[in-house]
Amino acid sequence: MNSDHSFVDSKYLQSLADKIRPVKIRSYELMNLKPDSIVLDVGCGPGIDTATLFTQKVNQGIVVGVDIDSNMVKAAQNATKDTTRIGYFQANSYCLPFSHQSFDSVRSERLLQHLDQPQCAIAEMKRVCRKNGIIVVVDCDHSSLSIDTTQKDIEWKLRRSRTEQIPNGYSGRNLFRLLKKQGLCGVAIELHTIAVHSYHLFRKFSCMDEAEQKALSSGCITENELIKLNEELIDYDKKGVFTAYTVFIIASGKRKR
Repeated sequence: MNSDHSFVDSKYLQSLADKIRPVKIRSYELMNLKPDSIVLDVGCGPGIDTATLFTQKVNQGIVVGVDIDSNMVKAAQNATKDTTRIGYFQANSYCLPFSHQSFDSVRSERLLQHLDQPQCAIAEMKRVCRKNGIIVVVDCDHSSLSIDTTQKDIEWKLRRSRTEQIPNGYSGRNLFRLLKKQGLCGVAIELHTIAVHSYHLFRKFSCMDEAEQKALSSGCITENELIKLNEELIDYDKKGVFTAYTVFIIASGKRKR
């Protein structure tokens, strides 16, 4: 993993954050926080969740965010200059720069999908979490992306191609197993469906322009197939019947030892 690599831009993250806000709120609830808790957000991006955790959950505690992308860390720091209780560090999730058992709760969201060794990141989250602390991980199973269309074979090929373009596109379905393998107690998962009824928003949130180009380049889908699919989806959108959805998974568990 390159420490200078940028996965996505902060404007995209903010727009997606608005759409999946119910998932975020539920992840905060599962952290079992107190006003004076010390919290870590791994893969914090531009600080959307760290700021919210501080203002809504731990305004007498400390919230720390880490991200491998230096631009994201700078954006987060610039957005939270008015408090010393929120801090940000550029760091690799495989080697967090904190002592053992430093935090009351540790959280990550949509991080593991970018990692080729997600188990290493989960192990680090456990290492820095205190005994009886809660670890909460949110991620998407990108293969769950479903579009209402009569072009089922084309949609399936595009869906699989898009999922496999992502370093760990099936990450969401792995969360229960990964947390259990770390010896966490009371591991549980929740499935949250996010639906979109706008063709334009669907393309934006799913980064479909890039996905389609890669699918065409790999030869798994033809240009004519892609045109046929999108013509139908645009028609559905004009008629107000377009639907696409994906599934987010929230996994949580307690460190007992």
